[in-house]
Amino acid sequence: MDKIVKGLSNDHNIKITITDATNLLNEIIKLHETNPLATIALARTTMATILIGSDMKEESDKITSILNGKGPIGTIMAEYTGHKVRAFCANPQFSLEEIDRDHDVISQVVGTKGYLQVIKDLGMKEPFTGKIKLISGEINLDFTYYLVQSEQIKSLIACSVKLNKDNTIEKAVGLYAQLLPEHQEEDIDYLEGKVENLGSITEKLIESDDLKNIFHLIDPACKIYEPEEIKFSCSCSFEKALESVKLLGEEQINEVLENNSEVEIVCDFCRTKYLISSDDIKKLMIS
Repeated sequence: MDKIVKGLSNDHNIKITITDATNLLNEIIKLHETNPLATIALARTTMATILIGSDMKEESDKITSILNGKGPIGTIMAEYTGHKVRAFCANPQFSLEEIDRDHDVISQVVGTKGYLQVIKDLGMKEPFTGKIKLISGEINLDFTYYLVQSEQIKSLIACSVKLNKDNTIEKAVGLYAQLLPEHQEEDIDYLEGKVENLGSITEKLIESDDLKNIFHLIDPACKIYEPEEIKFSCSCSFEKALESVKLLGEEQINEVLENNSEVEIVCDFCRTKYLISSDDIKKLMIS
């Protein structure tokens, strides 16, 4: 079962959330036929989105992360709402030959010249939107930096992925540690010390067979709560696909109507294909 597990360190005023998203990420990468490096980048972005979204209170609340560093993978988008997850990347099969294996590969895949944008729709008049320039492109540090800059939360995001020889995911685990509002100066020093050991934490995320051990990396006395199940699910529908026809140019719509033909709409997230007939478009225009 894919899950989110939350914990609380009373000694250091730190809230800890861990996700194991191995199964749902395997569903996503199978749909998009990602190459190995695209798999890692897409998985890290998706887990970071799940972790930040785990703070939302209502099932209808939604968080969307958009990452574009001008790298070969193009735009990565992940969405989390009501314990349901979906994600995609623009170029899942970019050429691996352009990646220099002697340097940080994920930073090259994502790029470092773009941005990370996080949109939270909490059912208010307008969604909250935060946007930062990427500082590394390796994703973990970028989400950590986003939380500090846009939400003023001292935090640590660490997401790690291990692949099988057939390029499926053997394990995908992420950790989110954040200081509570009542934190003290020594709690900041404590968490910053953990941030400095980010590399070793990401290794232990994969090595550990028990999520409790990961909580104890932050605080051995951490209180751990019951897990919450998460799953891959796409909210696309024929009705939404039909509405998207409005985004087509007038010339293209008229061509479909004149030829009595169809428009194929493909969902970016789940690759479901919807065939919109000229009759469907006529009904849409009338309504």
